[in-house]
Amino acid sequence: MSILIVDNNLHLRGYPQGLILRAHLGLKEAANAAIVNPGALSERDCEPDRVILTGSTAYIRQENEWMDRERAFIDAWMKRGVPILGICFGAQLLARHLFGKEAITALPYPISGSIRIRYKEGTSLFEGLPNPFGGVTTHYEGFIVPEAYRVAEIDEWPHYAFSFPGGIHGVQFHPELMDRFGKWLVRIQRQLFDRHVYQDFDVKTRGADGRRLLANFVRG
Repeated sequence: MSILIVDNNLHLRGYPQGLILRAHLGLKEAANAAIVNPGALSERDCEPDRVILTGSTAYIRQENEWMDRERAFIDAWMKRGVPILGICFGAQLLARHLFGKEAITALPYPISGSIRIRYKEGTSLFEGLPNPFGGVTTHYEGFIVPEAYRVAEIDEWPHYAFSFPGGIHGVQFHPELMDRFGKWLVRIQRQLFDRHVYQDFDVKTRGADGRRLLANFVRG
């Protein structure tokens, strides 16, 4: 199985998201996972078995040219029936593509830290996870999707994950940052980029839950 990880953290500010995501896949899956910058996407990237879109320090409402380019590939992958998982910014990009500009919004305040996530039972992406479970998040923008596609929420924001026909999923949190190392990276990012803190890490998270979610997507 070939997995394509599109690393949207163009300037690697904060942490190398593609590398961390690949490390959280199973050994076999990681060995077959390629990482590409969205600006380097080419025709050879049109037919993977799975695609993962990472987070980013960019803002989705900037509507930059590279975002439009990536959305063109999203369209091509969907037409080929390739399952896609969007994480944080990647989920916002998917929501923007699927539901239009009105699906993207600025949050009333930043959400950064560990949060308690409740999901709809029967959602394949969350199979085997506690309900609720703890996740790690850091973002200023969010998505608003139709109720029919919304599959998870947190106390601070009701739209926190969605599933769309064809194996298309978006999660606003970071499954690759749910272990102690991931939370340390978020703390460092706060210090480097002066992010306002509205959550701490009081909610317990488990790296195994993040890896289980990724495995559900890859093997689903």
